[in-house]
Amino acid sequence: MPKLGIRQAARACAPAAALAAALAAAPAARPDAARAAILAAARRAARAAATAAVCAACAFAPVPAQAASLQISPVIINLAPGERAVTMRLENTGTEPIYGQVRVFAWHQRDGEDVLEPTQAIVASPPLIQIAPRASQIVRLLQAGDLPPGEQSFRLLIDEIAPPDQAPRTGVDVRLRYSVPVFSGTQTAQPVAQALQWSLVEQGGETLLQLHNAGAHRAQVSQVVLEQNGRRHAYDAGLLGYALANSTRRWPLPRGYTPGSGAIQVQAVVNTVATRAPVSAAPRR
Repeated sequence: MPKLGIRQAARACAPAAALAAALAAAPAARPDAARAAILAAARRAARAAATAAVCAACAFAPVPAQAASLQISPVIINLAPGERAVTMRLENTGTEPIYGQVRVFAWHQRDGEDVLEPTQAIVASPPLIQIAPRASQIVRLLQAGDLPPGEQSFRLLIDEIAPPDQAPRTGVDVRLRYSVPVFSGTQTAQPVAQALQWSLVEQGGETLLQLHNAGAHRAQVSQVVLEQNGRRHAYDAGLLGYALANSTRRWPLPRGYTPGSGAIQVQAVVNTVATRAPVSAAPRR
């Protein structure tokens, strides 16, 4: 499937004017008419979303517990084996209504990159939200069918869109996008350090840090520092990203770091556990 940038994906995934208009009409219209309008808009959004895979690079910024006027809880969602539904709470702490759409995408890693693809395995209900000031909304995530055994990864995208009176005639005006990791079939936290292999690889003339996860549980990686010849080269503090189960993820090296000769070690926090491991050097050309 093609990968799209965030602006292209937003235009492909939903007509904002129809979404916002349906949401705005809901309180005033008769219940049946409001429900029909919302469902029609949701179906249009779903049909459009099914035509595109979303490039994850633009959608994977860490989600703060409080960003702008929308609070999200929890910020990581786990469905235990056999669990078919889970809820999350969205709270509008601002003084203006929030309009938006909620979608779930399958999350994979290919060629070292995060990739999102449309899915019906897990669906969000309701798919459209309108949250009044100082109010909250419960969103349910429902597993629509049986999933393969083992941990499966998804991303829940919440797009804040323009109010009805400001919505564009075409495309979608995404004001803010929140991306929440969702994992199904999740066992209790599993030790993964021994399943991880760190290395430097060459790709497109650039040296990248690669993390291969041969385990059955994702690795959440933060506070990453590379050490070589007594010098420390740190990534920005906080979350670097994930290496999903049985997957490989790559990242550019820290700013200003050019690997030289000598052994390389990595220090990182993986699934909240401090880890130290060797890094295999990229083959010399």
